[in-house]
Amino acid sequence: GNLVLSFALMNIFARTLGGFFGDLFGRLKGLRGRVVFLALIMAIEGLMLSIFSLTSSLVIGMIFLIAFSLTVQMAEGATFSVVPFINKKAIGSISGIVGAGGNVGAFLAAMLLKSKSAVAESAAIAANSEMGEQAIKAAQTAASATAVSSGYFIIGGCIITAAALSLTIRFAVSEEKRGDIGQMTLSTVEK
Repeated sequence: GNLVLSFALMNIFARTLGGFFGDLFGRLKGLRGRVVFLALIMAIEGLMLSIFSLTSSLVIGMIFLIAFSLTVQMAEGATFSVVPFINKKAIGSISGIVGAGGNVGAFLAAMLLKSKSAVAESAAIAANSEMGEQAIKAAQTAASATAVSSGYFIIGGCIITAAALSLTIRFAVSEEKRGDIGQMTLSTVEK
């Protein structure tokens, strides 16, 4: 119960923290700084999920799961620190596309985990068909757990790949210099 509550509460401050650091990197290095911070926090997020997938200790697993959740929320804040600079005339549309992209990613991750689990369970049932019902259920559960852990590891790798790909985001030189939102005015946003 408390662990689940911690994820909801983490959302309140961690997204803000990600946005804050995105703005800080933006003040220091312009738009490139915002993108570099986004890539960094996404890479850490992928690493946390990959390590979580390999743990066998409940306590260590919880620590990495919480660290993963923290970095997910920070990456969301960092993402939206870049969004206003993609196309200033379509901030709402771009934000909607980015938000929908998160839902698509969650759907694809769930489908990966479900398919890996189903394949592993079917293989476990076939391999243990000569045993009793309890042995088959135990083999099925163990196979499913291993498949889900493997799926999390794959998703972690995909996140790290996305982090590397985010470094390919480029802006015009004139836009790059405007990466500090603190220097922007309403007329700058309207351009």
